[in-house]
Amino acid sequence: MKKLISLMLTAALLTACAKTPENVKQRHEQLESTPEVQTSASGAESSQNTPAAADSDFASLEQIRSQLSADASRKYGTITVKHASVGEAKSMPTYKIDIGACRTYDLDETAKTLFADEYAASVKKQITGRGEPAPLEPFERTDDGYEIKRVYPSDQPIYDHTFIETGKGADYKCVSLTSDGHMSGGQAGQLEFEQYYYAAHQGNVKMLTRLYPQYDDISDKSYKMLDSQQWKLDDAVKYVEEFANRCLAPCDTTKFTHKVRSVGISQWEDRHGYYFELVCVDENGCVYDSDRFAYEHLQKENIYNGKSFVIPREYTVECFAKQQITRYFKSCAYKLSQKICDNDKLLTLEGAMNRLRKELAEYIDLDFESADLCFVIECSRYPSAEQPELVGYDESYCFRTCELTVRPYWCFKQNYNKTDLFSGTENAYYVNAVTGEIHIMANKGNM
Repeated sequence: MKKLISLMLTAALLTACAKTPENVKQRHEQLESTPEVQTSASGAESSQNTPAAADSDFASLEQIRSQLSADASRKYGTITVKHASVGEAKSMPTYKIDIGACRTYDLDETAKTLFADEYAASVKKQITGRGEPAPLEPFERTDDGYEIKRVYPSDQPIYDHTFIETGKGADYKCVSLTSDGHMSGGQAGQLEFEQYYYAAHQGNVKMLTRLYPQYDDISDKSYKMLDSQQWKLDDAVKYVEEFANRCLAPCDTTKFTHKVRSVGISQWEDRHGYYFELVCVDENGCVYDSDRFAYEHLQKENIYNGKSFVIPREYTVECFAKQQITRYFKSCAYKLSQKICDNDKLLTLEGAMNRLRKELAEYIDLDFESADLCFVIECSRYPSAEQPELVGYDESYCFRTCELTVRPYWCFKQNYNKTDLFSGTENAYYVNAVTGEIHIMANKGNM
């Protein structure tokens, strides 16, 4: 998997080629001299912070939906978008959130479902992660910036890790859960698909296509899986959603419905595998973003300078054989704890595209696969700027100590890379639907 780097637009950008063009440098200097959109340091905006109705870039959710198709069909300079969605919510307030798995969640049920007869011979284990001494120097510089080190800032327990394994040696099957709600597991081990994984690392497995059940007709799609069985794609979507809602959804304290947002079909010779991307939808119809390859802890400039940064949730399921959950991963669980503001007016798709066009499209072409108005986790700041003993970024420490919120963002995703199975989305752009602030999650290999 290629290393990702996340940038804030106003800090660094504009490197579509190895050498920055002179007009890009001049434009960047203009941006640096332009006052930034102000956001509350604590993240606690009031309803008065919502943009005035006179600003044509902002509208109610009902208005945003009514003009969504028209907004998506336009070309904004060199920016286009193929699919756009808003969800069914009547409102998208800003909430404070708490990260953590539901304490009553039973990991055994998932293990029983996946391991079947092997569950009787499985072993359950518990690990507690504790801190380590921090080195004297708070940061070490490298040519690429800060060196990331996983050094905990205290000797207090950081996480609890529960896992159940079948105990089959090198190819054992396992399901796991941390106190943050990170979940992983599957029915198949590495050895079962060793040839496939080897071929994938050699670049001989391609992402044939990516389909979106919300937009694409998948009723006639069927593929031969790695076990040589045919599996209809719409049956596979139902199978994965049923598993997610029955076995994984109870981990969240907030009640969610889990839905397949997209599915990638990989091809190796004449056989295939399914890569599902899932999202969570709350009882109010708000969709929560999912992005497999946008890692928040690589947003170095924001994290180490005490700026806000976004935390995308990864939620994926892989199926390489018919009716088999080969592997799954879900990055965290949380509950809404306090409403901060109502956000009566939000950026329209046109408004978000115009902001990207103004800041980016002079230098690069952007053909987005999707633009979705979603809830995104945001950390107001990581305390490394004030606590030099914090070396690197630790997600568990962030979840335990930082102020976290969910806010409405326009989430723009470029196409998945078809030639490199492990590179994921080429780039992702997040536009705060309340403030207009832009965050970029850029695959370094594509910069």
